[in-house]
Amino acid sequence: HRPLLAAFIAATGSEALFVLVPSLLSGSIGRGSTVLVYGLSSIASSVALVVTARLPGRRALAALAAVARAAVIPSALYVTGVAEATLYLMSTAVLFSVFNTSGYDVYVNSTAGERTFLYGVAVELGTAVGSALGGLLASYYGVWPVVALAVVGHVLASLLYA
Repeated sequence: HRPLLAAFIAATGSEALFVLVPSLLSGSIGRGSTVLVYGLSSIASSVALVVTARLPGRRALAALAAVARAAVIPSALYVTGVAEATLYLMSTAVLFSVFNTSGYDVYVNSTAGERTFLYGVAVELGTAVGSALGGLLASYYGVWPVVALAVVGHVLASLLYA
């Protein structure tokens, strides 16, 4: 059940942060550029899914991607240009794709392919909880607690693969 818990925790931290990121980026680079950068990061994320599916060592990949993403997350607060925003969103999108794809593979292999729907449920539950938690934290305490939640969530998720 560790992959399910890791997926839930990482999705919670990720969504808590990404409640704020569009607003942060729009304030720095404008709405049009923000939409463009999100589109580019989606393409990069899709490519990462294909590449990750062919790589060995999924447990280690999931842990490394979560730790790397935890290290990158705080830089969202310092993005000032389109190039930085593109690099930030592409790296976080690719790292989450690597984490999620690798985690799903670990889960499928640990359950012999049974109850695979539970992985999706864990991620979607984390998405819902993270969105609500991120909005509440940002409303009452500001941006830094949300960033801290996202970083801690990714570090915890990586530890579940150790």
